Amino acid sequence: MMITLESQDLNLCARTVTVMASGAADDLKAALAWTLRNRFLARARIAKPCAKTICHDLLREGTGCTTAALPPAPPSADADWCRALAINCLVWSGDLADPTSGATSCHRHDMTARWAARRVPTALIGAYIFLR
Repeated sequence: MMITLESQDLNLCARTVTVMASGAADDLKAALAWTLRNRFLARARIAKPCAKTICHDLLREGTGCTTAALPPAPPSADADWCRALAINCLVWSGDLADPTSGATSCHRHDMTARWAARRVPTALIGAYIFLR
């Protein structure tokens, strides 16, 4: 199934990855970007996915913070955001392989997520466990 993102949606995905993987290695940024993409694809089978909802849901699940919110877009010179945006572009263009084996969810490995008991773990990358 083919879906495309508007530039503001890609920016939102990059901001989500930046918040969740601030200062982390690029492999974690790629895994989080793939998790967002996989979730978009899963939701697209049902209805048109909403980027804001998908990004906020992953941020809340991944960090365990029920009030998690994305900060405003950083300045274009912010190096972490620029790397996250570039990685998201590579993921959405299909130029990076999926290291999560199709994960649609994740959470920090130092927390217990009750919702994760029904999911299959697919990868442990950086501080996150990825699940399908």
